[in-house]
Amino acid sequence: NLKAKAKLSEIVERQIDYWQRDFPELKTEKEDILKLVEVEQGKYEETVSRGRAVVRKLESARAGEPIALSDLISLYESHGLSPEQVAEFASRKIEIPDDFYARIAAARNTQSDGTDEERSVTALPQLRATERAYYESQYCTEFDATVAYCDSRLIVLDRTYFYPEGGGQDPDTGYIEGRRISDVQLVGNVIAHFYEGRMLHAGQKVHCTIDRDRRMNLMRHHTATHVLIAGARKILGNHVWQAGAHKQSDISRLDITHFAQLSPEEVAQIEETVNTVILENRRITVEVMDRIRAESLYGFRLYQGGVVPGRDIRVVTVEGWDVEACAGTHCERTGEIGAFKILQTSRIQDGVIRIEFVAGMPALHAIQGIFSTVEELKKKLSSDEHHLAEAVDRLSAKVREMERKLQSGEDRSAMKLSSELIEKAYSVNGARVIIHRSDAEQEQMKKVMKTLTAENDVLALILLKGSPARIMIGRGSGLSVSCSGLLLEIAEKFGGNGGGSDEFAQGVVNAAGERELLDFIRKRLTSKQ
Repeated sequence: NLKAKAKLSEIVERQIDYWQRDFPELKTEKEDILKLVEVEQGKYEETVSRGRAVVRKLESARAGEPIALSDLISLYESHGLSPEQVAEFASRKIEIPDDFYARIAAARNTQSDGTDEERSVTALPQLRATERAYYESQYCTEFDATVAYCDSRLIVLDRTYFYPEGGGQDPDTGYIEGRRISDVQLVGNVIAHFYEGRMLHAGQKVHCTIDRDRRMNLMRHHTATHVLIAGARKILGNHVWQAGAHKQSDISRLDITHFAQLSPEEVAQIEETVNTVILENRRITVEVMDRIRAESLYGFRLYQGGVVPGRDIRVVTVEGWDVEACAGTHCERTGEIGAFKILQTSRIQDGVIRIEFVAGMPALHAIQGIFSTVEELKKKLSSDEHHLAEAVDRLSAKVREMERKLQSGEDRSAMKLSSELIEKAYSVNGARVIIHRSDAEQEQMKKVMKTLTAENDVLALILLKGSPARIMIGRGSGLSVSCSGLLLEIAEKFGGNGGGSDEFAQGVVNAAGERELLDFIRKRLTSKQ
């Protein structure tokens, strides 16, 4: 930390001005770069500020015990705090393993990748590559073929129009000779159709049908993904890159690199941009090209959906809008996408925003659902759509007022009970000791405890109903007895656990008969004073 007064963005701006002659793209992207730096610096400062409080809270909960390795891992993964930062914030020395980051990486590598073993294919006989007829016509949903292989789980055809799962796109479903096809997977260069029903035999001629509505929904969603990524880049900046995607029949998602959550205005702009391109009915072309030639023409943005293997690649072009290497199924014109609607956006990790959207009939259904909800609210709130927000505001204000009154009533109830308990307190060596058993909610009793311990000479013990019973112990600032120590003695005698500080402790205790428990507490409290 050099304690420099200049903001990081100012330093970066000077560097851009200095280097822009050699790197002209820096000047073009200057505004986006500076905005990104400002956002990242703000996030870092927020992390540091929040991190100090998190570490202090953790140390308090550990009651003097050092922060363990498991805590360091949790703080790193949940709060973004490096072990070096934790050591800086902690009041006691922390041991940081030299291989800390290697351990993190190893733990992540051993996590399950979620592979569906039921659908895995460990071995198939030597078969000829399946002819991928779906590239000949992506609109074909009925065809004849010959069975190349069949076992109790899967069918392999000599040629197929069924699209296998891949590139983030769900597979087609349908029927082969009346057998329901529930999944399609690419195994090497063979396409496996998972089926339900009686086995077929090799060489058998079969009639196949693909679920047309599902195929069209997948094509629309996949095409919309291409239009969306370019639209997001146009609105948000050239730093936007595809970080992941999943195209399903009823809903799809696109993950993009971006440094901040999207504002409602940005979402609206992206949505309008995509729908404009759809209305323009732009042509979509597919060309199989030599990889080197494609890269020289279009650059590495070709691979924003991931690197496609092979010497030759399929290049999908949305006329005047987007170019990508892609092996999926697409519409021939953007107008076929139909309606497009963003349902929600969320920040799934630092620097990655998820956009969930629908296109075609699913978009219409989503819009109809929204209007149905609006109609229902209009009836319940006795309002029209133009004044619905005002009606909701009025209702929210009423709810807040009721909650305020309820809170006020609970506070008065806590004050009243506290006064009654103080009157019934018994004196032990100058302290007013209160033992109370309650059927009330824990939060309400915490308020009572807070009121009681505002008195310097009060030691309060509250038992809540349950098996085991919850227990809270608190004391005023004028007493020296340790609440956590007292709780440990109770737990040791009757069974239970808990913890806390000298001023307040809570936990659970196994009731061994209420009278026995209270007699023990009285004796112990007497000895503590």
